[in-house]
Amino acid sequence: MHTVQELNTLALVCQPFTDRNRALMGVVTRIRESLDLDTIFSTTVAEVREILGADRVAIFQFGGSGARSGCFVAETVAQDWQSLRQATDETLAATVALWKQQLERARTRETIEVVETLDQPSVSPGDRALYHQLQVQSSIRVPLLKSKGSWGWLCIHQCSHSRPWSAMDVEFADQIAQNLSIAIQQSSYLEHLKKQRTQLAQILQQKRLAERQKTLANTIHKIRKSLDIGVIFQTSTQETRQLLQVDRVAVYQFQEDWSGEFVAESVAQGWEPVVGRIPKVGERALYDRQGSIFSHHETWAIDDVLQWAEARNYQECLGDLQARACAAAPIFQMDRLWGLLLACKNGQPHQWQRLDLDFLTQISAQLGIALQQADLLEQTRRQTAEITQAFQQLQQTQMHLIQSEKMASLGQLVAGIAHEINNPVNFIYGNLTYVKDYTVELLELLALYRHHHHHPTATSLGQIEAKEEAMELDFMVEDLPKVLVSMKSGADRIHQLVGSLQTFSRLDRSEKHNIDIHEGLDSALVVLQHRLKSSCDRPPIHIVRDYGELPVLDCYAAQLNQAFFNVINNSIDALEEAMATGHFDDQLQDPNFRPTLMISTRRSCRAESLNSGTMPTITVRIKDNAKGIPLEIQSHIFNPFYTTKPPGQGTGLGLSISYQIVVDRHQGNLTFHSQPGQGTEFVITLPLP
Repeated sequence: MHTVQELNTLALVCQPFTDRNRALMGVVTRIRESLDLDTIFSTTVAEVREILGADRVAIFQFGGSGARSGCFVAETVAQDWQSLRQATDETLAATVALWKQQLERARTRETIEVVETLDQPSVSPGDRALYHQLQVQSSIRVPLLKSKGSWGWLCIHQCSHSRPWSAMDVEFADQIAQNLSIAIQQSSYLEHLKKQRTQLAQILQQKRLAERQKTLANTIHKIRKSLDIGVIFQTSTQETRQLLQVDRVAVYQFQEDWSGEFVAESVAQGWEPVVGRIPKVGERALYDRQGSIFSHHETWAIDDVLQWAEARNYQECLGDLQARACAAAPIFQMDRLWGLLLACKNGQPHQWQRLDLDFLTQISAQLGIALQQADLLEQTRRQTAEITQAFQQLQQTQMHLIQSEKMASLGQLVAGIAHEINNPVNFIYGNLTYVKDYTVELLELLALYRHHHHHPTATSLGQIEAKEEAMELDFMVEDLPKVLVSMKSGADRIHQLVGSLQTFSRLDRSEKHNIDIHEGLDSALVVLQHRLKSSCDRPPIHIVRDYGELPVLDCYAAQLNQAFFNVINNSIDALEEAMATGHFDDQLQDPNFRPTLMISTRRSCRAESLNSGTMPTITVRIKDNAKGIPLEIQSHIFNPFYTTKPPGQGTGLGLSISYQIVVDRHQGNLTFHSQPGQGTEFVITLPLP
């Protein structure tokens, strides 16, 4: 048996082994439990310094350019000794210079650098000077590896005196370095895995976004394919519910008192519908409590109704919807909050993603556009009916008063109003055909894309390109928005003409605002595009634009555009008459000759009087190469109701109205220059402020 003294002596002998094994196991445990490399480093260097009784323990990492750069990433140092983590550039350069020689050997982990005293033969004079600069008397330096390459060093320094390192010291340092190398490799794998996860998440995000964009495009096409708002609502709710994978998507319309009702929905099997079952939602909670959010075009989303503090305020509405999670996007008709697009998950909570809410917002915006288009169509139909009724009434009045001069003037007024009305009405209905044809062409192209996009071949791409060329896709993309804008302009003009029935001189007195003259001229040409094209009995009319640089003009835009329209329309009439009467028969034999309408604009000055100098103006010239205006009628062309056209083809109101718009409303001038046989040029001069 051993005595107590022997046991104590044995314990003292074994204590270093116990402490070092405990420290080694601590490093292994931290590597297994922690993913934070900085924490592993800082704790390990502290324990190693304490166990070995060293003055400094540090971890050095090589930089991106190998051993030519680097830094200390962890360190613990005894008091009164220099910290290498706060070393100067000169000291750091000395460190790199000292260790770069051992880099190739460190990569194989075959070399552990042990310096017991600076006087030993393996330490060169240059190295000895560098060690002094680092305050090192003895050291152990063990390489840290990553993927069979050098990562850095585990450095153990004795700064106060030389030290004979034992084999147990070196073995302990090597074991610590091996486990740190495992931690470094593990951190590298983890970082690589994080990057892969991030890339995968980005790919999935892009895929989901592409699917939503495709669904959104298909939904928009279906919305624009129909003018029936009920069909539009049904299509939109069904497509939205399928994409978001929710149980219900509904359209909720506000009433004048801000109560509301559900007007359309798509609901999954097993859930009760709200349209028809719930005739009207009497509570105002959806507007009273969330109206400020909706009024600012913001979405509203609740992931779990049961965890929502304000759920009691929406008890009736949420109960009808059977909703556990709910999101809503506002639907605006112009600037008015019309209603809401609601998406509901009924059976369980649902975490709404930003992509989901963005898609819901985009669909609600398209529904707002559809409502606006439906309202515009209804206004056009209603206004057409009102105008037709007014026209019929004026025709009856003309029949009763035809015997007197007053009755004749009234008859001319009726015919003039009919002339002004028929232009925009016929243009709207005429362009509906173009819009329909464009839509059919685009849908056929889309069907061709969808048929071939999974397995494209040279043949299929050739078919698509041939289809695009046959349908003049570039022109269609440019022309379709202009046609829609022009149709709205025609509807606006019809609305203005209703107020002009009492007398043509009472024009709409809307507010002035700044416009681009060139946009007004171009819009008039778009409206008259059908008259510029060739027909079976005449060639097309060529348009020449010679636009100068002009400032914006403060004016009554709708009226000024009407004046441009009337003057250009009158010039087209002159060209058509010249072609119909054979005026161009000789010239058309020349292949370079074309019936032409030239429009030019310039900034100019107008003399006011002898004393007041000049005023800056904008001059618009509209010139045709028809047969001109006979001298004997030139003094009458601006008179109301004066026309040289056959009965039923014109009333002479177009130029007279244009004259009043330019001269009376805008204090400008409307003149013309004409020589028989050489065409006519109308000159519109508008003052600048």
